[in-house]
Amino acid sequence: MKKLFLLFILAIIFVSCTNNAAEENARTSDTTNFTTNDTPLSPNNSATPAPLPNAETPAAAEVEITLEKAKEIAFEDAGLTEDKVYALKTDFDSEGQRQYYEIDFKSGNYEYEYEIDAKNGKILKKDKEID
Repeated sequence: MKKLFLLFILAIIFVSCTNNAAEENARTSDTTNFTTNDTPLSPNNSATPAPLPNAETPAAAEVEITLEKAKEIAFEDAGLTEDKVYALKTDFDSEGQRQYYEIDFKSGNYEYEYEIDAKNGKILKKDKEID
């Protein structure tokens, strides 16, 4: 008898909750199919959006040196030229306010990893391991 009474109370609570949810949905207007006359977000209002910065092309206003210059710095520090390296991987990354290029490559039996500050070209981190 107690189980039946408990089931009855739970059923009443469930029905009450679903009715409240249905009433809330009925009061909420649907705004998923709206149209606006807003202008495009691109500054020149052209159909082609401006390219976003990515790993290879960071926003120019944020960096002082290019990826090519960062590679030159890493190669020079390693005592190599670009024609002597293989498996070259580059990336642009940031930690807090610091932005840097990650440059990884192999030459001979060694694997090199560099982090080059994108503002001033300073070597932040370097590692050389036997591959």
